[in-house]
Amino acid sequence: SNAINKLIERLETETMSNLDRMVDLSINASETTMLSARMMARLQKMDQRSQTIATGAEQLHAAIASIYQSGVSIVDDVSNTRETVMLSYSAATQTVDTMDKITFAVDQTMVKVRSLETLSREIANVAETIKSIAFQTNLLSLNANVEAAKAGDAGRGFAVVAKEVGVLARRSGEATKAIDEMVKSTQTEIAQIVESMTESSEAVINGQQSIKILEKSMRDAQEKIEHVQQSANQISHTLHEQNSAVS
Repeated sequence: SNAINKLIERLETETMSNLDRMVDLSINASETTMLSARMMARLQKMDQRSQTIATGAEQLHAAIASIYQSGVSIVDDVSNTRETVMLSYSAATQTVDTMDKITFAVDQTMVKVRSLETLSREIANVAETIKSIAFQTNLLSLNANVEAAKAGDAGRGFAVVAKEVGVLARRSGEATKAIDEMVKSTQTEIAQIVESMTESSEAVINGQQSIKILEKSMRDAQEKIEHVQQSANQISHTLHEQNSAVS
């Protein structure tokens, strides 16, 4: 009986101990299940956020790729614009050189026209002198005829000479008058040429100044476009690196 009682007590003790361990295991299992459930919920949230980040990264990648393509197009456009500006600048420079040559030629022509104007004045002075000599010669011829008439038969030969001198004087006067008219006409033409050349020279100078201003503007534009091209190349390079980083 004592042995049986001891056995019962020992069995009861072991049973209670096993029961306690089972309860502890059950509690631990419940806590582990709860922690696992919480972890799964957090993992699901992390998965959702990761998917959101991935979607955003894909959109960012697409946006950067689009901006990169736009940047490449801008670089190409800037490069083409730079070439156009360089050609325009070269053409403006050649035009300036041509205008300089035209200005030099106009100046040389003006010098020659001025020389012709001076020469025509000198010719007019000579013609005026000849006209005066012809007038005086004509007077002398008239006086000689008068004196020859007074001398009678003795002055007939002198009268003939005086008559011929008078004819020459009249011809000289007529020729001088024609020369004077031609000189005046020439002076009028020269004056018109001088006026036209002056206007042409002023027009050439104004055009030269305008072209020089255009040349300076084209040079400034070329420098600015080169700066824009450098900036566009830098932006394109940066976008390419960002695109690779996002990828």
